[in-house]
Amino acid sequence: MSTPQAKYEAYEAKKLHGERLTRRLQQAFSTGPDKSDKAAAAVHAEVERSVGEKRWMHDKYNRLIDELNSSGIGVHLHSGVENPPGWSKVEGTMTQIMDVQQDLISFYEGCLYKLGVTVD
Repeated sequence: MSTPQAKYEAYEAKKLHGERLTRRLQQAFSTGPDKSDKAAAAVHAEVERSVGEKRWMHDKYNRLIDELNSSGIGVHLHSGVENPPGWSKVEGTMTQIMDVQQDLISFYEGCLYKLGVTVD
């Protein structure tokens, strides 16, 4: 079992990775496929549609983040408090956030793979 601080640090690392993947995906969408390559255009359209269909995951993630932020515990975790007061009330929320983060990361990595974009 990890400490609250360790969970928060893992959350932050995943958050940064997810943001990087999101930027790469947005860049791929803005560049678009080669217009002469119909197969690439079809894959591009499929990935864009899939991203739109997964909007609910973003909404769930944002709701959970709002819940965590409204608890005030994020301030303690961000400042490095190892066992912040009230952690037991939000530990489940933090676990859910990390689960949704991982789902989104896996989804984005799959989308980028389909588009032929490498992720470093």
